Amino acid sequence: MHHLFGYITGGSRVQLPDGSTVKAKDLSGKNGILFRRDSQSGALHAIPRNKSWGELNAELHKN
Repeated sequence: MHHLFGYITGGSRVQLPDGSTVKAKDLSGKNGILFRRDSQSGALHAIPRNKSWGELNAELHKN
């Protein structure tokens, strides 16, 4: 199995669930955050990560 891991530079702009935007370095070291990149716009989003990946899979497979 292959995994594709990327990295986010400290200066990258990340949109939070409330719509505000911060630099990725402001989130460095914080736990419970899932980073996702919008495949159409390229925008980075930080969302709370729950213990189960069920929510993510349901969202990805609804189309």
